Order: sequence, then structure tokens, then C-alpha cells
Amino acid sequence: MNRDFSTAYLKSPFGILEVRFDSKYVYSIRWRDQVKINAIETEIKHEHLEMYNFISKEFELYWQGRIFEFSIPFRFMKGTSFQKKVWNALRNIPYGSTVTYKELSSIIGLSNAARAVGNACGKNEIAVVIPCHRVVRSDGNVGNYSAPGGSSLKQKLLEFEKHWFYNRRD
Repeated sequence: MNRDFSTAYLKSPFGILEVRFDSKYVYSIRWRDQVKINAIETEIKHEHLEMYNFISKEFELYWQGRIFEFSIPFRFMKGTSFQKKVWNALRNIPYGSTVTYKELSSIIGLSNAARAVGNACGKNEIAVVIPCHRVVRSDGNVGNYSAPGGSSLKQKLLEFEKHWFYNRRD
């Protein structure tokens, strides 16, 4: 696998996203702490510029509520076969809606694996595009979120998507 990446820092309404990519795929999208990012600059190799522009445009449209799913090509760099199964299932959770960890475990055919599903969500390295923020606890609580801002950020993302989902103009 080509590990000659570019790294970009994209601003969002809720913080900074660090994106690692090459000319073909995104390999990670992670929330970063604003304070720690201020001194870091985006490094984009010339051969990755087209992908950077595509990623930037998709996120711009997403934050404007103009697209509801991403077409950014990605590859998982890490993960067990179980984790990848969970991450792929996350992509089928519709924008503006949620499922519980238990429901997601049933969707992947392992109805008693809610805790393992939660752990897999916490290891997701392609935030927002692989929408682990759409998985909540059975008691209605949003649950944990492995990012700076934690469950508060997760709640904001869910509210953001619900706002645009219910106010969209198809």
C-alpha cells in the first residue's frame, strides 16, 4: 500500500478534522483538538491536490446541508474483520437517523455483541464519513464518542444532521 500521504486540516462547525489521504483514497479522518492544531500546517503533495479539492468540496457541501452521504473513496488501514464489518454496516445508517448498539449488532448478525460493536465504533478512523456518531445507547443516551469533545460533540453532530434532514429541500 502506498503510504506517501498528504495531511490536511479541515475546519468544521464543530472543530478540526485531520484528513490523511493520497491521490486515490482517504485513509483516516479524525477529530483533533483545536488548541494542539493551531501550530500544525496542512501538507498537500502536488499529486494529491485533486483529491484534496474533492474532499474539501464534499465536506463543504455536507456542512452546508447540501449532501447527505459522502462519495469520498476510502481504505481501512487498520482493523479486524469484525471491526470492518461494523464500519461497513455504519455506512447504511441513514443521514438524520440513529440506531442503537444492540440494533447494529443484530444488523451484522451478532445480536449479543452490542458492547463489541461499541468498541469497534470507538476504533473507527474515518470519522463523519463512516458515521459512528449515529449509533446510540438503548436507553436513549448518545453514549460515548472517541474524539475531543466526546459525547457533547456526538450530540451536536446528531442535532446538526437532524436539522438539515428535516429542513432539506430536495
